Amino acid sequence: MCLVEKITLFLCSLADEKGYSTWFSIIPQTEVLKRSIQKALRRNEKRTEGVEEYLPFSFWRGIFIGSNYIVLWIPALHLVFPALVNPLEKRSFDRVGTHLHRASHIRNRVAHYDIREAADFEQEKSVLMWLIRAMAGST
Repeated sequence: MCLVEKITLFLCSLADEKGYSTWFSIIPQTEVLKRSIQKALRRNEKRTEGVEEYLPFSFWRGIFIGSNYIVLWIPALHLVFPALVNPLEKRSFDRVGTHLHRASHIRNRVAHYDIREAADFEQEKSVLMWLIRAMAGST
């Protein structure tokens, strides 16, 4: 299961538990995240089912910052990364956010064929492998 699928799965469970009709209803509505959700809904013809497929990587990275530690990480998102040591700690949340931020830069560089800005391949690989291992592989 990929990162987006795991996040969506655990946010669905949290939304159900809290009585929300959609998983993205429990996401704190910062302007950036709200715009991403609205755009994804438009692209998905206003359907909520499958909207996650239209959300940019920056959306997923954005839910791992700030006060989302209390709102999302503690009740649900720590479960996405079962291989973390002490997954409920703020430090674990911060490390995931940092690695996702770095992965976002790698993704953008690759997507835009930015060879001149290529970082050390081994370092980039270690960032991505850290995330995969923290998710306990791709299961």
